[in-house]
Amino acid sequence: MSKYFEVYVLGIVHASVCTDLTRRAATERLNREHPSGITSRWRPSKEPAFLGGEPNPSPCERDPSRTHYLFSC
Repeated sequence: MSKYFEVYVLGIVHASVCTDLTRRAATERLNREHPSGITSRWRPSKEPAFLGGEPNPSPCERDPSRTHYLFSC
């Protein structure tokens, strides 16, 4: 089992991750490797879709074993 984890967008209040980890494991790793820098931690976003319209979460277009998650803080 690989542990693929790529933060492909890291903004002020939103982050996008492509991973084969569970949502919980991805949340923990995002907070450990890229802390938000404010008192609130990264958490899975309640937004139903990414800015481009893809559902949140959504399957990776390059590797179906990976998932894209949107986070907010």
